[in-house]
Amino acid sequence: MATLQILGELDQAAMMRCALTVRPRLRGITVATLSGAIGFMLFSSLLLPLAQRTSAVLLACTFAIYLLYVFHQEKRLACGFRVALAEVNTLRRFAPSEGFDSCIEYSFAAHDGREYRGRSRGVRKRLPPPKWLVPVAYNPGAPDENQPFATFWFFQFDYDGTELL
Repeated sequence: MATLQILGELDQAAMMRCALTVRPRLRGITVATLSGAIGFMLFSSLLLPLAQRTSAVLLACTFAIYLLYVFHQEKRLACGFRVALAEVNTLRRFAPSEGFDSCIEYSFAAHDGREYRGRSRGVRKRLPPPKWLVPVAYNPGAPDENQPFATFWFFQFDYDGTELL
């Protein structure tokens, strides 16, 4: 596969230097915005009649639980990850009514030399077309747990050596 060829051609020492400089950083604005949205939903539910208030509180709690799940998944990856370059295999566009507007499928070679595949949804402007390379964070103990840097909601990745990533 092209990913394996490209990774084989890269200078391994340069790749290691680049991978060592990657640092996840919590996106404060995302946390503040989503916390504010949940707080607004809970506060505004107090203004509703009792029958509608229960539904609004349940909706806010469901949204908060989903965000906590996403945060937990991202935090697990951000705490002990390795970096790989993944080749985008397909890019699919969705109707605007489906929430996210695009999805990529990608493959990458992990540190054990095996090839893994992944899929990620996101905003079109953040997902590249097929044959492009994207930096991916993956769990070295379970490389099936992976995610492209650009699709993290709560973390952003700062790194040197952007010519490699």
